[in-house]
Amino acid sequence: MGTDGFFGVDGLGDTSYQPPNSIDIEKQPAAVALIELSKKYEGELIVVAIGPVTNIALAVKLDPQFINRLSQLYVGGGHIYSEEYPKAEFNVAMDPEAYHIVVDNATTDKVTIIPFSQVKESLKIPIDWRLDVLGAINTPIMKALNLYEQVALPKEKVWNLLDPAVAAIALYNEIVDEFKNTNNTIILEGAKRGINTNDFSSSDPNARVVYKGNVEYYKKFLLDVYSAELNP
Repeated sequence: MGTDGFFGVDGLGDTSYQPPNSIDIEKQPAAVALIELSKKYEGELIVVAIGPVTNIALAVKLDPQFINRLSQLYVGGGHIYSEEYPKAEFNVAMDPEAYHIVVDNATTDKVTIIPFSQVKESLKIPIDWRLDVLGAINTPIMKALNLYEQVALPKEKVWNLLDPAVAAIALYNEIVDEFKNTNNTIILEGAKRGINTNDFSSSDPNARVVYKGNVEYYKKFLLDVYSAELNP
């Protein structure tokens, strides 16, 4: 499974963006860095995963107490399986084994899962609002987002992206109208590989799932963030 070029060939609206300064290569593996940070900021560190959870799974395998030391782990990925969402979601499909390791070591007080299906259902924003209200904000950070999404926006009737919703929920839990505890796992073999399963009636739940969001709170959050005078 690979990218479909939704945000352009370069992933940034085909702007050919180059960072102003080169970034030194980190010699320390990400999983080791996560473990060290979890020890340094035990009970305080919040980790937000908006892609495959490979490095988080490696951290768990290296140190089984890693998740227990976090304040919270937010995982953006998967769907609540239904006829409308019968296929594997991209983030979890890229590394189902890693996802399995993470949820196998998860607890409801430490791990919150934000399924893309629920973002699509309850946090979808009309494209006109994205273009004419949010997109009209005259700040450097909003201008940058408009530029980076210039390839993607004309394709859509709604603005309904997983990553910003996950980040918003991590920062502002009031966006969530309903959480549900579940026993969440993932199928690793066969035609349904990468598909999540949920048992909301389980007596042994392992994660908290964002079941329903509040789009009006989400829109207010976005307006506040993109009105800030921040340089991208």
